[in-house]
Amino acid sequence: EISHDEPLKLEGNLQVCSGSYKADKLKIQVGPNRITGEAAFKSPAKDGERPLLTADFHLVSIDLSRYFVMVDLDESTDAEGVADSPEPGEAVSEPAQTPGVASETEETPPAGAKSKKLFPSDPLPFDVLQQLDANIEITADELLTHNVAYYAVNARVHLENGILAVDPFDASVGQGSFEASASLDASRKPARMSVYVDMDDGTTRYFGGTYGLYVDLDGTG
Repeated sequence: EISHDEPLKLEGNLQVCSGSYKADKLKIQVGPNRITGEAAFKSPAKDGERPLLTADFHLVSIDLSRYFVMVDLDESTDAEGVADSPEPGEAVSEPAQTPGVASETEETPPAGAKSKKLFPSDPLPFDVLQQLDANIEITADELLTHNVAYYAVNARVHLENGILAVDPFDASVGQGSFEASASLDASRKPARMSVYVDMDDGTTRYFGGTYGLYVDLDGTG
């Protein structure tokens, strides 16, 4: 869940010329979080071309944990009326059932009922990635999440011809280092995705000790 009840302050210069937009000397502040930089949007000059978004942002201090609220899945399940598990030794009564009549637990869900699947069966709308090109540079002095604090962040997001890449994403994590990259090729059917993460001697915000993390995934779907 996302919480956003803090005031937004925005300053900068906006230039408009022949379907192109440029905002420079940007200063964005949401609560204690501050972002500076510039951004530009260029409309396609002719048919067959895609609009281009470019940006260069510096995040002075960003605390994402202020806006993303952790949700307890167990509590949300109980709120939907699911009975709690019986205590040890507690007798469990079964509802009476008429022969030849299906019990409530065996009923087929009605058409249009919401699925409780964690991941939907419908394909994700990756086609939208083929409607825009982008090149975004991001640096940050401090980027905080619920568990990890990243410092000296350097990241680049590049989108072209339906291929989205985040490379690099480098940062310091306590006394350790964090390196990551990811790509999503939406020009292929099915789309192909890869994720790489390498963390050495990382630390969390609330627990002592150091830890490492290595991820190297590649797949389609």
